[in-house]
Amino acid sequence: MMRFDPIAIVGQGCVLPGAFHPDALTKAIFDKQLLYGPVAPGELGVPSGSRNRQKFVSGRVRGFDTVFDPKRARLKSVDAATLDPVCSWPLHAALDAWKDAGGPKVRASALGVFVANLSYPSAGHVDYASRLWRGEEPADPNSVRNSELPALLIAEALRARGPRLALDAACASSLYAIEIACRKLQTGAIDCAVVAGVNATDNLILHIGFKALNAISPSGRSRPFVQGADGLVPSEGAAAVVLKRLHDVEPAERVYGVIRGVGVSNDGRRKGLLAPSGDGQQDSMRRAYDVSGIDPLSIDYLECHATGTPVGDGVEVTASAAFFEGAARLPTGSLKANAGHLITVAGLASLLKLTGAMERETLPSTPIDGQLIDAASGTQLDILQSAEPWEIRNGVRRAAISNFGFGGNNAHLILEEYRPTRRPSRPRSRPKQSAEDIVICGAAIMAGPDRNTDAVLRRLMNQPVLPAGPAAEIGADAASARTPPRDLVQSEPQQLAILSVVEDALSSVRAADKARTGVITAMGCAADSARWPFRERCDTGPGVDLDSIAPALDSSMVLGAMA
Repeated sequence: MMRFDPIAIVGQGCVLPGAFHPDALTKAIFDKQLLYGPVAPGELGVPSGSRNRQKFVSGRVRGFDTVFDPKRARLKSVDAATLDPVCSWPLHAALDAWKDAGGPKVRASALGVFVANLSYPSAGHVDYASRLWRGEEPADPNSVRNSELPALLIAEALRARGPRLALDAACASSLYAIEIACRKLQTGAIDCAVVAGVNATDNLILHIGFKALNAISPSGRSRPFVQGADGLVPSEGAAAVVLKRLHDVEPAERVYGVIRGVGVSNDGRRKGLLAPSGDGQQDSMRRAYDVSGIDPLSIDYLECHATGTPVGDGVEVTASAAFFEGAARLPTGSLKANAGHLITVAGLASLLKLTGAMERETLPSTPIDGQLIDAASGTQLDILQSAEPWEIRNGVRRAAISNFGFGGNNAHLILEEYRPTRRPSRPRSRPKQSAEDIVICGAAIMAGPDRNTDAVLRRLMNQPVLPAGPAAEIGADAASARTPPRDLVQSEPQQLAILSVVEDALSSVRAADKARTGVITAMGCAADSARWPFRERCDTGPGVDLDSIAPALDSSMVLGAMA
């Protein structure tokens, strides 16, 4: 297993509910502030006559226009003043983090940009689609590029020409982005990385989507670890960090913390896409400590994913208590109690929480509203309800962050405070990328009406080559996909196409070690899911035929649109 060389955090920035700077977030946490609150239906575009009586509560970014300077980015490809928040929020956070890092002197080709981004339509995307459906003149066409555009614009603003990508691993996205950035740094592919996370999905989509999954809190309270907690509170925002190899840090540079290890895993096949698996969560923890060489019992504080869902919190606390068995006491908390669930930004926001706590040398508390769940009672996990001094137990302060997302995406990160005396010496030569050859051992294609590779080849080999035309139908096998047929029927066509071609490609490949097999798919935001909020915003009373716009949203549709 590849060793995880330490990575330094040298810059930070954020655009979060109630916090446009990491220091503001730290203050809010230690003041036990709640950064979410009621949202008026009209603010989400829900008409007064709507039949939707849902209670809207969210952590919302307000007043961003007072801090955002469109000219600062010096963008030439777009007008920064017209950007959708899915682009402007992470751009602002990244530029703040870059400035905070002192604008590192790095070759353009050695600077990478990695963005965690929720692949559901943003408010601008929904507005664009709604205008089209109403027969009106659509707005900026860049609105539909909400998946990849944030990473491209950050790279343009920083003049970065290294790798740049956007990814979606649900609630674990930002820790996945950090893991990829760290690997690029460790192999020498880049010398500096900007990692950002953004959740600027149309806020109405978050509410009706999580309601369809029975995951949203009807009471509008985010209460992780608490008996009677009834679900999560969705929040929005962005955060960013600048990363360098620790041994490249200059003596005058400020270091907020050191990433010592990141472990990722997936447990989607164990219990299903929505059911959390304690074993899968422990897999990610185990991998983080294996690559770092750090003893789990040296962790001083555990930042849990805990969102306030009864099943999810219980599974996570039980799995964490078992993994850290042997610890006499492990102070524990969750930012969700303060800020709600930031989804793709959750990991980065928790990272800012911990760097702020390390700077204060104080363990942060979690606002607790009620009695703790049974799983948290009688274990070594101590849900801190009051801040306390962060004593040094093992020569250095250490903490860990867990993020567990839909689809079984799990991530666990180990953070250590920076101590110049523990800084590794600079190697005589920079690490080089592995020269090992990469072999393509299986491939498949679907094109138009040709649903497998053989059909495509037959069309190409026939003379003259006949035009393919559109895809008449797309399908996937429910048994091999381990997905109920009803859910498959509601899936986006691009998901079904990917399932089909993957099954075709794997048919000629010998089974590999699943513990060492990664899965990466390239796909865009499911534009059709913009119909959900459009449907809600057209609901002006009983006389409106909403089903002609889109069917009533259910859990299978939400899953089917996950990109």
